[in-house]
Amino acid sequence: MDQCPLCNAERVPGEEYCLSPGCGYHFKDLTQSEPHSQTDEELEKQEEVKEKQEEVKEKQEEVKEKQESTAQQPDHSFQQTDNEWMKNKKENEKPQGILVLPDKKEIPLEDDLRTVGRGDVMQFVGALNGPDPYLVSRQQFTIWRVAVTSGESPYHYFIEDAKNSVQEKSSGNGTRVNDEKITGQPKRMLQDGDKIQFAEIKDCVAIFQIK
Repeated sequence: MDQCPLCNAERVPGEEYCLSPGCGYHFKDLTQSEPHSQTDEELEKQEEVKEKQEEVKEKQEEVKEKQESTAQQPDHSFQQTDNEWMKNKKENEKPQGILVLPDKKEIPLEDDLRTVGRGDVMQFVGALNGPDPYLVSRQQFTIWRVAVTSGESPYHYFIEDAKNSVQEKSSGNGTRVNDEKITGQPKRMLQDGDKIQFAEIKDCVAIFQIK
């Protein structure tokens, strides 16, 4: 049973005040909760939680630092080595064959057969006010290249009158290279600067070049 701390009188059950004459102490003050004293186990758990929180925070800081460091570093994944750079440079500098048409339009000559004909020079011939553009065959001649392992140029280029992967027949009015008719002849290897004449039309001449 509670005892009044002022007069040492016993507290009457259910009464909030001391009924001792001249006292009147309020027992409610005794019922106020005192600060909870934590056990060693609770303190230990709190320390464990705190340590884990610190570990998580440190890991987050490490990840953040790595991300910032990666963002600041230049990306070398697409950089070429010196040897790769030189190889690509030499590859790009390899001489390539082109056909310069009478109107100065350039046609790159690739591995596949390239048939040249009326559609390539029709406007030019039509502007000559003389020759009939239809003198030029739709497939006048064919040019292609073959890779080689020696020589200044990595390719040899060949020409043949009209012949292509679709047809074997020659052009209607023939083709000349350096004024020599090649119609009906086997393939001929082209040299830099060769002049190719369409269908006996004197002014309709294309030039083969190595660039």
